[in-house]
Amino acid sequence: MLRTAQHQHALSAKLAEAEAWRPEQINLRIVSDIKRQDTAASFTAKSSDFTIMATLKNAGELRYGDELTLRRYRLEPLRLRRNFFITSYDDYLYSRGYVLHLQAAYEDITERLPHNSLFGVAMACKNRLAQVQRTTLPEKPAEIMCALLFGSASSAVDSGTLTEYRRAGIIHLLVVSGMHIAIFLTLLQRLISLWRLRAWPTFWLITFINVLFVFAVGAGASVLRAGLMAEIALLARTTQRQSSSGNALAMSGLVLAFFNPLIIFDVGFQLSLAATFSLIFFVPILEERLRFLPGFWRGLLAGSIAPLLLTMPLGIYYFHGVSLGALFLNMLILPWSGLLVNLGFVSSLLGLVSLPLAMLVNAVNYVLLALLDWLVGIFALTYVDLPQIPLGCLLLSLALPLVWALWPKYFPRYALGVCLVLLGFFLFPWSNTLRIIFLDIGQGDGILLWRGRQALVIDCGSESGALAGEILHMTLLKLGVRRPSVLLTHAHADHYNGLLALPQIDRLVLPERTPEWLAEKLRGKARTLAEDLPFVRLYRPGRYDAHNENNNSQLALLEQNGFRLLFTGDAEAEAERFFLDVLPEIDVLKAGHHGSKTSSSAEFLDRLKPDNVVISAGRRNKYRHPSPEALARLQIWGKIWRTDTDSAIMVTVYPRHYKMTRSRDGRTERFVIRKKYF
Repeated sequence: MLRTAQHQHALSAKLAEAEAWRPEQINLRIVSDIKRQDTAASFTAKSSDFTIMATLKNAGELRYGDELTLRRYRLEPLRLRRNFFITSYDDYLYSRGYVLHLQAAYEDITERLPHNSLFGVAMACKNRLAQVQRTTLPEKPAEIMCALLFGSASSAVDSGTLTEYRRAGIIHLLVVSGMHIAIFLTLLQRLISLWRLRAWPTFWLITFINVLFVFAVGAGASVLRAGLMAEIALLARTTQRQSSSGNALAMSGLVLAFFNPLIIFDVGFQLSLAATFSLIFFVPILEERLRFLPGFWRGLLAGSIAPLLLTMPLGIYYFHGVSLGALFLNMLILPWSGLLVNLGFVSSLLGLVSLPLAMLVNAVNYVLLALLDWLVGIFALTYVDLPQIPLGCLLLSLALPLVWALWPKYFPRYALGVCLVLLGFFLFPWSNTLRIIFLDIGQGDGILLWRGRQALVIDCGSESGALAGEILHMTLLKLGVRRPSVLLTHAHADHYNGLLALPQIDRLVLPERTPEWLAEKLRGKARTLAEDLPFVRLYRPGRYDAHNENNNSQLALLEQNGFRLLFTGDAEAEAERFFLDVLPEIDVLKAGHHGSKTSSSAEFLDRLKPDNVVISAGRRNKYRHPSPEALARLQIWGKIWRTDTDSAIMVTVYPRHYKMTRSRDGRTERFVIRKKYF
């Protein structure tokens, strides 16, 4: 744990150093495979001891080891902890040692120096084998086959397909793991045995190729673990000693954690370790207790159940859902999934010699892939979304199979206790404190009011609408809310496009004259079209402004224990004047129109007298929100909180005070709910 803390501190210092690093020209060295999507190429690069996730538009020829020089580029440090309760892609990159994003165009490269290396040759060989699949199979089956052989990072499988496999409960097929390593090394050993080499030359040759393969497929946590376990088993066989799978698993985990302490927080590492431990520990116990079944069915059932015993609780904890059909689907595909991977490797190798032979083998693979795709489509429908469970519930659930295996006579009582704890968690909310969360979704608005299992969403949209919707949906799942109420203040895309990602809505309030297509989509998700909503009182505009949709914004006032917070949508000064006589003094103001100079007029602020102001705006947005004029007016009245600099902001309301917290660094300030005079 001390080493993990030291590693984390060093990475934090590196990120702080990277924030101020802006060289006139940048020299990059490509240290990963090149992932292409449309005309863009993404890869990992090193520069001045910084690890960078780089993306080049209109990318031409690039290879592992190339050194690039760029004079024009956009360099951004990772933005961590942008939102409460959920992790972002930047958080994921940071856990893997990255500190910077780089964006540029291929034309901005002023110099490219190609370098050859063994790892580069390994990646080129892997890409050549993958190209055989893309040549001999249709597009979607080819990419799935590439993912089956070399992992999803080495294929162009779309996110929708990956989500389907995860919801069906067989995403592990698209991650290179022990099965792939075992099949690959078995084929390799059979080829090497034709040369009749001695034991130690065979060991070193297989080790060399194994290292290249692990690196070529991305060196993820699961393949590193599998590669190390294979090496330990190979060494034991070469030295004619007995190998223990349990010892090999423990040794590989310790080695990986020693060299990269942060890997223990990697979800892939945890799932890989849990699945492998389950196969080693639980399969013999399951086979013993299922001895009344014939041998084939006993092995099939034990091999299907065992990995799920520990990976299912982890899946619920991290992905907020469970596939009810995962066990049955794994039983269906387990007998022939190994055959599919074997035939995939064989067809790739044959394709290097003869494409017609590869096409012949892939004719069988195509049928198996079509069957797999059909099964995934059916079993993905058995996925059930669940709220985020606390860490304590996760640990209790993980102990269930261990108690069953080691102390079976205590299992019924322990299982009943765990079920009661989980039932209590799902039926009774773990917090009745009201929280208001201003999501960091870029240039737009996204506000969530939450208490217990009840939530109200006030707008959700940004220039990246799909991302805004995903952030909202994942946050709601974490909080255990499946059907929130929704208020749309006005019909601008940066306030509604994220709402389209919500699968279900409870009560819905729309502004007048909402575009019919938008109203139809949202109504189709809603249980009730309402005039009022939980938590807030609505204030509708006095007249319809046909020239400026911002002035058609509905205002919403939250009142709780004397605390008041006003949500203003994008209302500008002209609309604000209409509400001057009806609005009371408040504690917190959500500034109108992302802090535009046309909103938050002096007379409006004088009426409200806010102690704190929240501005929802995107970092370095093209509108330059918030404007200096609005900031000057707002800072006269209270402290300003901004999603572009503070990331997400949460207001927690208590009986006599409230707290405001920013997600970027967790900093919290406490404010007394002051007495108001109107």
